[in-house]
Amino acid sequence: MQTLEENTLWRKIILEKYVAGQNQWEAKVSNKPYGVGVWRAISNALPIFKKGISYKVANGEKVLFWCDPWLEEEPTAEKFSALFDLAKSKNYNINKILILDDGGKLQWNFKFKRRLTGIEIDQVIQLINKLEDFCYEENDTDDRIWKWGDKKVFSVKSYYMGISDWEENAFHHCPIATKIWNEMLLNINLCWVTPKNCADLIEAWKPIGMSNSKTKAITSLFPAAIMWTIWKERNNRVFEDKSEDVDKLIDQAKVTMALWVENLVQLKGLSIENIVLNWKTVVFEPP
Repeated sequence: MQTLEENTLWRKIILEKYVAGQNQWEAKVSNKPYGVGVWRAISNALPIFKKGISYKVANGEKVLFWCDPWLEEEPTAEKFSALFDLAKSKNYNINKILILDDGGKLQWNFKFKRRLTGIEIDQVIQLINKLEDFCYEENDTDDRIWKWGDKKVFSVKSYYMGISDWEENAFHHCPIATKIWNEMLLNINLCWVTPKNCADLIEAWKPIGMSNSKTKAITSLFPAAIMWTIWKERNNRVFEDKSEDVDKLIDQAKVTMALWVENLVQLKGLSIENIVLNWKTVVFEPP
């Protein structure tokens, strides 16, 4: 039906008014201050929605070479960031970069701003090696597949379950969460293998060898404070397009714990500033 009505007037109007991007897969988000609050909130969840999508590339007319995760689980721009910085256009579709020679052999014209040097040459060699397995199908169209559902078909239930699994991982196994956990545990001289899910993590959290009541009071809040910090950062990145570096997130987790324990008897006389600035002295109890 879509092919038959490709050039109809009503379809062109809908695409112009509501659809964004060259692939015509995504809707526009209005910047008007009225009548769009709910739609804007839904649209803000697009980055998470995209994590449930895999890309099937055929003729390369819809999938973006740099910005879509079609070659690996992450976008090509993230895997080969040095090359992405040099790309003349960040939003080229795949078919704008590939070339078929007279013999039908596939070649790539990445269209960089200048000659490559050093690490850039290494990255382009790695990229070309990964592209060797790409199968170009001129007479077929690109497609997106919903990977969070058993039948590869989108449903609200599969989306909810996919978000739950993704956020479960985000709390303690994504690179940012892992670094926060490692730094915080290092502060209390604790080596600990993080369980596979949040429920097991909370149940298993029993720091050993800490007899001091002050130390116990603070360390008992580690999982909750770290997860709360990661949750807020996740929301800022998804809904506000803002982010903090890991060191600031670690400080935020410390401040959160300090606020939660400031009225405990065990910490009487210690200010929030003292707890945060003298973290190791206050929290860590040497053997």
